[in-house]
Formats: sequence, structure tokens, C-alpha cells
Amino acid sequence: MGDNPEDWNRQDAKAAKSVRMRSKTPMRARRLARFAVTAAVIAGVSVLGSRWQARVLPGTIARKLSLDGSERTYFLHPGSASTKAGLVLLLHGAGGYGGGIERRTRFDAVAERAGVVVAYPDAMAAVWHDGWWSSSGDDVRFLTALADLLVAEFSIDPARVYAAGFSNGACMAHRLACESDRFAAVAAVSGNMPSDMANRCSNGKAVSVIDLHGTDDATVPYDVQLTRTIGHWVTHDECAEPGETVQLPDTDPDDGTRVRVESHARCRAGAEVALYTVEGGGHTWPGEDLQWFRLRRPGNISRDIDASQIVLDFLLRQPRR
Repeated sequence: MGDNPEDWNRQDAKAAKSVRMRSKTPMRARRLARFAVTAAVIAGVSVLGSRWQARVLPGTIARKLSLDGSERTYFLHPGSASTKAGLVLLLHGAGGYGGGIERRTRFDAVAERAGVVVAYPDAMAAVWHDGWWSSSGDDVRFLTALADLLVAEFSIDPARVYAAGFSNGACMAHRLACESDRFAAVAAVSGNMPSDMANRCSNGKAVSVIDLHGTDDATVPYDVQLTRTIGHWVTHDECAEPGETVQLPDTDPDDGTRVRVESHARCRAGAEVALYTVEGGGHTWPGEDLQWFRLRRPGNISRDIDASQIVLDFLLRQPRR
């Protein structure tokens, strides 16, 4: 894999396809398939290697963190605000890297306006250990340690630490909500959570969750697993039923999408759970940078909403409870 962003999109699709096949594939075959795809990802990361720092955008810093004998990498956009309004860790999809999701989502711009520090961590071998996929790193420990480091460095209110992600990174955000009490809220775009992970969530605190997902997503399908994921958080947060459902205005009739929002605002400790259903949307980040799809389009990109702004607005409403 080279520098073309489409290479990363293809790897993300392969990763999700492998996940969907697990229930039908014998254990040994699954392990061999996982090894093969992971090896392909590692090959892509080796190409990234020496050019990692060359990809840094203006105002962003390429950094490393030593943890448990391993060196982990991340991109940091601290912003210009003297007092920081919060911290967001934004996680890439399988086969991606921090600088790629930074460009794709253009999250720096909304973070800068809000005075938020945003970090874009890199997964080991470009795959997060999200409950569907395994990796050699302890990603919950790494991301929690990174959050603690940045909170201390920038004097950020520890009650305003958040995680968000796309695809494999979105699934990892759900895992953080389950297993770490550091994050006040999480946002997932095109991701869900395995049922066995939901059944053993160790975080007893209320945590706010927003999920955005396209109905035509061919990589991480809009299916019963997403329904179960949202149902888990509604139950976990003891939200009153029924929630409220509204259809958003079709501000761009030519994008092939409409957006419906199911929200649960009456939850314990003031938490919220929301699902943005992008009707006709693909495996995309609504409002994302079109340059990522020069060669292949993974479905419609909604222009009715800007996922980066919606995600940040939602997160900043949620202090840790």
C-alpha cells in the first residue's frame, strides 16, 4: 500500500469483511485469514515508516509515547486557545493512521473553533483491538494513558475527555466506553460493538454515546448488531423510552441521502444516547473531504450534515458523570 488514501479504505473494507465471516469460518481458518490481512496491513505500515512525520499538517505535531516497552505514535493538534475546553481522541479505521483520519474528517477546524485539543493516535499494525479484531497492543491502556498525559500537559478538565472514531476506530470507541472510566462520552461513525463485549462492560458509570451510520454501508452493515449496540447503551444509561425521532432537512437533494435522528435524552445522570441514521449513506464520514474518493467511492457521502461538527457538539455537552 502506498500513499493513496484509497489503499487505506480498501484495507478497512477487508477488515470488516473478515469480521462478518467469522461466525461462518472454522477457528483455524479465521486465525489464518486474520494473520494474512494483518500481514498486509503491516506491509502498508512499513511503507508509511520513514514518511510518517512528513505527513504532518500545519499546527499538528507528530509524537511518540513509550509504554510498556513499546513505542506508540500519535498526531497532536493542540490548537491556539490558551484555556482548553476538552480533549478528543479521534481513532482511524483499520489499515489507516492518525494523519489520515485527521485529513479525512477535517476535525482540526471544528476543534480549533471550540478550543479543544485533538489527538489522532496510531494503532499497532494499523488495527485497533476493538473486540472484533485483535492486535499485539493493549489499546485501552494506551489510549487511557495518552488521555492522562495530555490532560496533565494542557491542564484540561479531566471530566471533559472524549473519544471518537471511524469504522474499526468507532468500534474501539465503544470498547473504551465499556472498559475505561476516563471518557465522558464517545462518538462512533460506521461502527458497532460485539455482543459479548457489551455483556461484560466493566464501566458502571453513565456514558453518553452518539452513533452515525449509513444504511448502505457495505463494510460495517447497518444491521441487528447496530440495533443491539444502541439498545445496550440505552439500557446501560437507563434511558426513558421511547426516544424521540426526527427527520432532518434534506439540505443537499443531490447527495442521495437523508438523515434521521433517534435521540434518548432522559437518561441517568444526564447522559444521552443518539443514533443518526444516514439513509442511503455508505461507509463514509458525513461531510468528509472528497479527495479520499478519487479512485473508489465506498457509498454516498451525506452533505446534509457535518459529522465532525455534530460529533464535537454532542461530546462537549457531556461532562463525565
